[in-house]
Formats: sequence, structure tokens, C-alpha cells
Amino acid sequence: MRRGAPPGHGRFSPVPPMPAFPRPEREVLRELEHPLAFLFWEALRDVLLWNSVGPEERRGLFHPSPPRVREYLAYALLQAPELEEALRGLRVVSELPELAEEARVAEACAGVALWAEARGMKETAVQFAEAAARVEPEVSARSFTAGRLCRRLGDAPRAAMWYARAARLARIAYRRRRKGSEIDFANAHLGHGNLEHDLGNYREAEFHYMKAARAALRSGRKSLAAMANHSMVGVAGDTSRHGDALEYARKAVALYPADHPLFPALVHDVARLWMGMGYFSSALLLLERVLPRMERPDEKMVVAASLARSAAAVKDHIRYERTTAYVLATAAADTGMAASSLYHVAEGARSFWEWERATAMAEKALDIARQRDNGTIIALAERLLESLARREPGDVDLVPEEGGIIDALTRTILRKLRAGPPSA
Repeated sequence: MRRGAPPGHGRFSPVPPMPAFPRPEREVLRELEHPLAFLFWEALRDVLLWNSVGPEERRGLFHPSPPRVREYLAYALLQAPELEEALRGLRVVSELPELAEEARVAEACAGVALWAEARGMKETAVQFAEAAARVEPEVSARSFTAGRLCRRLGDAPRAAMWYARAARLARIAYRRRRKGSEIDFANAHLGHGNLEHDLGNYREAEFHYMKAARAALRSGRKSLAAMANHSMVGVAGDTSRHGDALEYARKAVALYPADHPLFPALVHDVARLWMGMGYFSSALLLLERVLPRMERPDEKMVVAASLARSAAAVKDHIRYERTTAYVLATAAADTGMAASSLYHVAEGARSFWEWERATAMAEKALDIARQRDNGTIIALAERLLESLARREPGDVDLVPEEGGIIDALTRTILRKLRAGPPSA
């Protein structure tokens, strides 16, 4: 290994292959209304065909677009004017294929992917992110985005291949002294760690997070290092290594600036750590302050589920019922974080000895977790169902040592929340 190279920058490890086959382009037709769906479907087919042949074969690859396609383009620009640059970049592929440039085509695909992701169109986002990664197969960031969106879609094996490819491409770029390669390396391992955590592979997750943290600090990216330590809070907490989790939490709190968009998520995860250690009253102090700062419905659902469980542990029935009602309504429309949220409100019902209700919610959580191959929630929900069958009592609220690390870190977080941006 070359002096100064990041861990894992081996000289002979090959670039992992990208997934052999793209996902069926017709799937985008299920998420969008005609004619925008037709336009995206045709663009994907054209980009993949164009990319599969050499530059010398691209002239005359496509027949001129029929008038209806131009009409669809005009309609699409009226419906989504923010896509104008991306759509026109994609049309160059079919209209002037010999002049289309890989970088511009990839950027157009990436633009559509981000647009689709922001609107919850997960399949469309993945399709275009993967197309961008295929058009620019040596760019680590393209593979990373494809992996991230495959993970959101629930396609774990495909996400793992893209993340591994992104990390290896970043290593190669590092050896060539390309600016930003360390950051790409950190992002790839951070994403891969999140995937392994989802699958319940804690050792593998921590391995990737450690690589991400070290690479981020080497490149001076404190916020990225904070994200990696933040992620390790969850891994250590889920494996009951509370001492390690506290150390990771301390580092993450110190590294994040108060106005960082992920700091509220860290506050929630520290509250989850307090819950795992039995300090539900301490968790409530954080959850009540951070819930108004969560903007996306899925984020609010997750924090609300933690608040509901903590309220149940301290026997605050009103707060549990009102928060659980929000969680159940949101979970019905969002499968991505529904399994985890339903598991925690089921634990809350258990604290009130509502055995049948808790069982129904835990079974629903287990069903969703199995559909998404979420090993962490599968294990937790199965264990909860066994406990419910034996009528074992639920959470017990513990009082932390006065002036100890729980109190100290809670005060630091609350002070940092006050210094951050106002609640939404």
C-alpha cells in the first residue's frame, strides 16, 4: 500500500462490476402520468442503446422523432419547467446521437433522478441514476447515487454492488490525485454502512463507517466525519455496546455544526440510545424539542414513534395515543420507515399491557420489514412478538446518575439546539 493511502486502497483489487442488466425501463410508466411517463421511458431506452455502442456507430442510430414526441416534450416542459435543461439534454441523444457528450447526458439523467426522488418516484429515480452511472462508468459519485437510490427502493444486492464500485473508483481516483476522491471514498463507505446496518450486518456496517470517518477527517470534512460517527451510534446502540455508542455520540455532537441539517437526526438517535439504556424521561426531553425541526413526513413519523414509546414508558397515556395516531396515519402511506415506526409504537402499547393491539402492530412491522429485507427490524419484531405471547411487561423508565454523562450530553445537545435555526 502506498504511503499516505487511505485504508483499503489496495493496488490490485479490481473495480466491482456494475449490475449486469438495467432495471426494466417500462417500470417508470407505473409512476408517472402519460405523456411525461412516455417521454422518460423513451429517453431511457435511447440512452441505454446509445451508451451500448461505440462513438463511431452512433451516427444515424435513431430515426427522426415523430411529431407526437415533440408534442410530449412541449407538454412535459409545461408540467415540469424545472426539467427543461435535463430533458433537452436527453433529447440530444436521439436527435444528434453522434454529437451527444457523455458528461452532459449523465448530468441530464442525474437531474431527472433528483427530480424524481424529491417527488417520491423511487423507481424513476433509480432508473435514471443507474443510467447516469452507466454513461460515466468511471465517476464514483454516479455509482454512489445509484447505490443510495437502490437502497431507498429496497434493492439491497443492487445497492451493494453500486456502493462497492463507488468505493473502488474513488480509490483509483485517489491514486491519480484527483481532487475530492477522499470525499467520494467516504460517501461510498458511509452509504454501504447504512445498507449493512439495514440488513442487520453490524460488524460490516461499522467497518464501512470507520473507513468513512477516517477518510472524512483526512480531507478536513468534519461534517462528513460527524455523519459517520452519528451512524455508529446506531450500530453500537443496537448491539448494546453503550459505552462505544456514548463515545460515538459525543464525537458526532462535537463535530456537527448547530445548523447542520442532520443535527436534528442525531438528536433523535441519541434519544434512541437513551431509550435503549432505559432513560425514557431523558429521551423525552430531546424528542419534544427536536420533533418540530423534522421537515419530511417520514422523519416526523420516526421521531413521533420514539416519542410515543417514551411517553408510554413514563405512562403518559394522552401523549402516547395522540402521537401514535399520527404514526399510524403516516405509516399507511410510507413503507420506507414504517416498519421501524410500527415496532416502536407496538412497544408503547406493550407498556400499557394492550397485548392484542401491540401484537397487531408488531406483526405489521414484521411483514413490512420482511418485504424490505430489513434484518434489524425483523429481529426486533420477532423478539417482541415472542415477549408479547408470554405477556412479558414492557419498558421501565430509569433515572440516570445525576451530573453523569447522560445529563451532560443531554444539556449539550439542548444548548446546541437553541443555537441552531428556529423550528419549522
